[in-house]
Amino acid sequence: MRMRLITIAFIVLCVQTGHAQSNAIRVMASNGVKGVIDEIGAQCEKAIGRPLAIDFNTSASVKQRIQSGESFDVAILTSEVIDDLIKSGKIAAAGRADLARSGIGFGIRAGSKKPDIGTPEAVKRTLLNAKSITYVPDGASRVHIVKMLDDLGIGNDMKPKTVLV
Repeated sequence: MRMRLITIAFIVLCVQTGHAQSNAIRVMASNGVKGVIDEIGAQCEKAIGRPLAIDFNTSASVKQRIQSGESFDVAILTSEVIDDLIKSGKIAAAGRADLARSGIGFGIRAGSKKPDIGTPEAVKRTLLNAKSITYVPDGASRVHIVKMLDDLGIGNDMKPKTVLV
């Protein structure tokens, strides 16, 4: 049901762009929605009768590109970034629509044993036992990850194991 609602909202956003039917709809989106957009992109193209030209990047990078004047039809970013772009006049407030909520998750290498992250202590043990961790340096989740590590009391211990990509 949730995927269906996101698909409908995405189609509505794309239809509202008002360009000629043969032009691709230029979508700038944060990496966090890549899986969903990859899954529904073809369905959206079929529904609107136009191709999508989708560019994924970090929210911070997309924000910089929009602020510098790069053209786009639809931006799918974090609420905070959208709000900043509205305040700076780069995105119309009337065009803002909340599509979904997303959390931060753990990912592991394929074939690895699923880590215990059921309690804060288990998360702490899992992270301390990890050979390395990685996240995007300018990603929207970085501030939350750093805060989590500090709240667990392992921020300094994790710095040598952290690979920012």
